[in-house]
Amino acid sequence: DIATLSEDELKDALSGVQTETITEEMNIVDMLVNANILSSKREAREFVNNGSISINGEKINSLDTLVNRDKALYNKYIVVRRGKKKYYLVIFK
Repeated sequence: DIATLSEDELKDALSGVQTETITEEMNIVDMLVNANILSSKREAREFVNNGSISINGEKINSLDTLVNRDKALYNKYIVVRRGKKKYYLVIFK
C-alpha cells in the first residue's frame, strides 16, 4: 500500500517512473493532462469514468475530484496509477 510507505521508501520505489510537477490545486482531468499522464481532456474523462485512475491507492470515479495538497502524501507527492501497471509521480512545488 503506497500510503504506508515512508517518504524515502516512496522516492526509492518510484525512482524510475515519469515525474511531473504542479504548482496549484486543480481538477483531476486538468491534472492528468497538465502532468502529461494523458494527452487530452477527452481521454482523461474516459479513464476516470472507467475507474482506471487511482491517486495514492484510491480509485477516482468522479470528474469533480480536486487534486490538492490535502490528497498528497507528505504534503507533496501524488502517485497516479493509470490502468494496472503504469505509475506516475506528480510533485507539488
